[in-house]
Amino acid sequence: MFPDNELYQSPLLGDGSNWDFITGRGGYLLEGGFSTNDEFIIAHKKFRDLSEVAMSLKFVKGGPRKEIFFRPEEVKAAIVSCGGLCPGLNVVIWEIYMCLHFSYGIDEIYGVKWGYNGFW
Repeated sequence: MFPDNELYQSPLLGDGSNWDFITGRGGYLLEGGFSTNDEFIIAHKKFRDLSEVAMSLKFVKGGPRKEIFFRPEEVKAAIVSCGGLCPGLNVVIWEIYMCLHFSYGIDEIYGVKWGYNGFW
């Protein structure tokens, strides 16, 4: 993805002992709680043999990574929505904000209305 960039330890790494209940910050995931780049999800469930599995469509498994590419204190994040009716979108935006702010410590999070037109 970003092969030449420096990697930083995820702020999620920890055993929960340094968790701050007021700010909601501090590591709480143990080593086994992170996803790795060699984990994947297979798109289809039925295969005749292992060669079909090897040639099948796969997706890298999502989830927190132990090493991240950016320093959270330097990140400015934007959440883009396209407007219109979308049941459950408010909850998704809220959870993205809560994760970025409280788990990763990102303080500058912006909302952008009207999709890419909102950037103009």
